[in-house]
Amino acid sequence: MNGKDLYDYLSKEDVVKYEPYGVYAMDTAAAEAKRRGESKTFFAVEEQNELYKTVAKSITYTRTDRIT
Repeated sequence: MNGKDLYDYLSKEDVVKYEPYGVYAMDTAAAEAKRRGESKTFFAVEEQNELYKTVAKSITYTRTDRIT
């Protein structure tokens, strides 16, 4: 994920409506993308094909104690 990708959805008011922050400006999104990329607590799922999309929809990560 890069700053533009993050900006594309976090700059939309309806997307962040229930988040504890407001819409992102491009420079804020770029800094946040860098922070998330270096974090061990943020994960990105990229759709590769139909099977992957189906599996990804079925996964809910609930146990952070397994993250290393």
